[in-house]
Amino acid sequence: MGFIHRGTSKQISKVKTLLGLALSRLTAARRPRLARRSISRSDVGQLLGLSHLDRALHRVWPGYHP
Repeated sequence: MGFIHRGTSKQISKVKTLLGLALSRLTAARRPRLARRSISRSDVGQLLGLSHLDRALHRVWPGYHP
């Protein structure tokens, strides 16, 4: 870990941030079904936030046709 002490505090903070992101992505990659569910929920939330009710309903219920 000696190489970390040679960097500036800005570099160390950037490395810590990138490590945190990498770890969260690895966790999601290990559990693909849960990752897809989380992404789908956020997609539906964004569609509802944009007032695209029909598209959100189609995501939740694929057989939905207005």
